[in-house]
Amino acid sequence: MAEFAALTHPGNREGENQDSIGWDTQQKLWFVADGMGGHAGGEIASRLVKETLLAKVAQVGLPAAVMLAHEAISKEAERLDPQRGMGSTVVSAQIVDRAAQIVWVGDSRAITPTWRCCARKRTCRRPRCGRSRAETW
Repeated sequence: MAEFAALTHPGNREGENQDSIGWDTQQKLWFVADGMGGHAGGEIASRLVKETLLAKVAQVGLPAAVMLAHEAISKEAERLDPQRGMGSTVVSAQIVDRAAQIVWVGDSRAITPTWRCCARKRTCRRPRCGRSRAETW
């Protein structure tokens, strides 16, 4: 069984922490969503990401569940106040068949160790790509 810990921090700004952390050890799923778009909007958006991923990953897989979370945020933003907007980044990982599937959206990123030299040189690498990505490691 994997051991893990989770903690978020609002950063160097005033106001509420708009992050949502979630995991499901049965599904081998871990994620953090960082809300944006003002206090209420960011908090709602990151909560929607959490609820959607926990409810849908088992049925549709991690990449599709992230897309469903995006749709849920878009619908809620339109319903609440289309002028104000809301959003959330997300970085998520799920272990599937002994490989980590990593999906992120926005500027939150997953850092993966380079196993051959990490212990000796303490180096890590960040996947190189655009703003959103799904990868298997």
